[in-house]
Amino acid sequence: MAAAARPRWYTWREVEHLSEDLLRRAGAWSDEPAATDIESLLELHLGVRVDYAADTDPDVLGYTEFRATPEVKVAQWLTEAASGPGASPGILGRWRATLAHEAGHIILHAGARTRPRAWAKLTGAMLEDFDPGEAAALRTIEYQANMMMVALLMPERRVVRCLLGMTEGREVFPPLAGEDGVALELELGLARTFSVSREMARIRMAALGMRKRGDGAR
Repeated sequence: MAAAARPRWYTWREVEHLSEDLLRRAGAWSDEPAATDIESLLELHLGVRVDYAADTDPDVLGYTEFRATPEVKVAQWLTEAASGPGASPGILGRWRATLAHEAGHIILHAGARTRPRAWAKLTGAMLEDFDPGEAAALRTIEYQANMMMVALLMPERRVVRCLLGMTEGREVFPPLAGEDGVALELELGLARTFSVSREMARIRMAALGMRKRGDGAR
């Protein structure tokens, strides 16, 4: 199999700008901290078909089929778990993250010249089937879709505004140098506000240069 052309590398700043511009054009922007309506963004603004009850492999949460009209496939079990009574914030956040990750592929990679047919379904173990050049390209594509996922669900301006509101009068932003209890309080606050998992809230805080004690804070 021929090696894939190296995909364009987007910086965090470029991804932030692309995300905010897209949300503004979609009429989905607000400076106030709030959860992004990722379903409407996909279906109404990006014009994507979404199958929320796809029959996927157990380790595949979702993937995108690039056609004339791209189609996002979301694992049926994940949709049912996220929409069922008593769904945990973590599973809902995972479902929303899956949609946003696939939106990232559509925004950043729909025009890629070289894209193996099955790359959207790949797991880490499957990369062993590709030559080193293509495997590296695929890892880059997945990483950048994750960058866009975070930027869409937790736009920087909204996150900063939310954090400043939660930390008013306390010198913990940025960087976070307080006790672990403070870090947990901020993670939970961000997760609730933006309807994401605590893990994503933690990733977003780290991307903003915030670290809790023991994670490199000085």
